[in-house]
Amino acid sequence: MKNSCKRNEDGTLPRVICPQCRLGVTRIQDLSNQDMKKVRQLALIDMTALCDLLELDVKRHKTCKRKIPESALFGVPLATLLENDQKVKPTATTPLILQALLWFLEKRGVDSEGILR
Repeated sequence: MKNSCKRNEDGTLPRVICPQCRLGVTRIQDLSNQDMKKVRQLALIDMTALCDLLELDVKRHKTCKRKIPESALFGVPLATLLENDQKVKPTATTPLILQALLWFLEKRGVDSEGILR
């Protein structure tokens, strides 16, 4: 049997510390975008198995994927906006559209009554 764990030079196993929240579960912030796609697929498998166990009929609808262009601003996750903006300006820490909106509100929106309602 092949051992998949890498051992230290002295033959001992490395000490691995996994950060845990107080409940001992993985937080959603710890997952990458790739992991989130896998979670969606695993949730579908789990839900299908549960419905089979409970003998529930489930109608499966074909999901339609819509192509979102890279230049889209609306309907795009903020993380995606930030990633696209960092290609243009690597030092960006907030999406450029939010910076532009805040600049506009500071310059012209402060004097307009009811604009932030």
